[in-house]
Amino acid sequence: MENTCQICGAFAQFINYNVLSCSSCKIFFRRNGDRQQTKYFQCKFNNRCIININTRHRCPPCRLRKCLQFGMSTDLFRASRAKTLTLTQRIYPTQQARNITFIR
Repeated sequence: MENTCQICGAFAQFINYNVLSCSSCKIFFRRNGDRQQTKYFQCKFNNRCIININTRHRCPPCRLRKCLQFGMSTDLFRASRAKTLTLTQRIYPTQQARNITFIR
């Protein structure tokens, strides 16, 4: 089928991070793609897990490995958005305006 996720086989509509993938795999890769391989994030079954729509949540290390094997790229992550301005910065944008004292 041409509308199946290359990672898990679920229905997929869009190419995410260079791979036709479902939204579940897209979100998984976004959260875990840049994670370092630590002791916590290693396969307990010698990296032999089969990743499909029913088993995709059982072994995150093998799912991430499969994402990388099919060509998902962390280079395509968007930069994080700038922090929003605080209320004070929106009301008093200049330093001089911040030093004004209010009379009650």
